[in-house]
Amino acid sequence: MITKQVNIDMEETDDSLPTFELINRLLIQQRIEFVPMNTKEQTAGGVIGNLLFISFFAAANKNQQSFSTYKLTPIPFNQGQQRLKLAQIPYIIGISTKTMELIQWTKEESNTCKFTSMSSCRETPPINKNWQQTCLFEILTDSNLTLCRIEHELEPIFIQRVGQQWAISTINETKYHRVTQLEQGEHMITTNNELTIPPIALITIDKSTAWSCDNFFLPSSTNGTNEFISIIDNKN
Repeated sequence: MITKQVNIDMEETDDSLPTFELINRLLIQQRIEFVPMNTKEQTAGGVIGNLLFISFFAAANKNQQSFSTYKLTPIPFNQGQQRLKLAQIPYIIGISTKTMELIQWTKEESNTCKFTSMSSCRETPPINKNWQQTCLFEILTDSNLTLCRIEHELEPIFIQRVGQQWAISTINETKYHRVTQLEQGEHMITTNNELTIPPIALITIDKSTAWSCDNFFLPSSTNGTNEFISIIDNKN
């Protein structure tokens, strides 16, 4: 009944999203009121009234434009002897490809949102219709970056998983070897040539290997996205 009233078609939603979770995301407010009974209606059992539970759900608008959401990852880059990165970049953005309207979230604002299966937020930032004169618009349209700000990056090594790929930024080129994933107790003798990763790279590692680099170790793509990355300190 709730999904019908808020214009949600269950066949259009992801099967991995349980009905209870879907309804819970649409719930925006609840109120409890006490409704007293008059003297004539009071029963011998001492009932003096009833509790009325009122729930408010967000209704979907069939005519509303859909927004595609993206998480942005500013990757540090090298300029001369400095390491820099773009500043004041939104954490997550939503774009309507039909109207070119924009919604953007900071990391703090996104904490009250869920972007998997069906995006939902307790509080949605305003829709921006005029954002052509922004750094983000220049980036997305592959224009010269005249409106962007930069800040210094203090860490010499930046590694972040992006889907099934690794975004890497280092000061210099990085030497690495491919490490074959073997079952426990197995061994292998192989010729493994040394390879090189450029200072900034977006790489894909196949499921059967991991990469052992000079200053870090990258697990294979079969591992979960929450795996810790080993940073190796060779200063000692």
